[in-house]
Amino acid sequence: MSYNAYDMKLRKQKNSIDLLRELIKTNLKLRYNDSLLGVLWVMMKPLLNFLVLFFVFSAFRGGVDKENYAASLLIGLIVYTFIQEGITFGMNSLLSMQGIILKVNFPRNLAVLSAVLVSMINFFINLFIILLLTLFVNFVPNPLGVLYFFLIMLVILVIIYSASLILSILVIRIRDLENIVPIFFSITLLGICNLSTI
Repeated sequence: MSYNAYDMKLRKQKNSIDLLRELIKTNLKLRYNDSLLGVLWVMMKPLLNFLVLFFVFSAFRGGVDKENYAASLLIGLIVYTFIQEGITFGMNSLLSMQGIILKVNFPRNLAVLSAVLVSMINFFINLFIILLLTLFVNFVPNPLGVLYFFLIMLVILVIIYSASLILSILVIRIRDLENIVPIFFSITLLGICNLSTI
């Protein structure tokens, strides 16, 4: 490979990274721009789900005997929210950016990747909140467990991105997926919560 070809390849990658950064900023601004609470919804969504599910499984099912059930439920909901938002927003990314996509020539996978990475930013905000909560309850996580957690989250990120790429193409042809996927995630959440109390 000649020096000019290598230089062109590096310049193209730098342009893609810059475009990805701008798409992430735009996604964040568009998602929370007209919202009264803005980015607070990132934290409130899993916390409100947590309160509802914890109340339902504590009050109506006679309580949950598992140790650290509340912490497990909260962490599970944050991971679930990451998966659900990543796939849903990634799936709809090409449709939501169709005005830009039709006018400007750029790699379409960057639109999907930016939506998934915005969900990952939301995930890390929620993870930071959990870290703060662990300081108040004097919980010290196992370092090996933390390493495993982040390795698993990396695998989940790849799965989310892959599913989002496939669904973003399918949703252009099958618009019903915009309604089917959120229903699937609602059913999955209830199923997971029921299994976790057995």
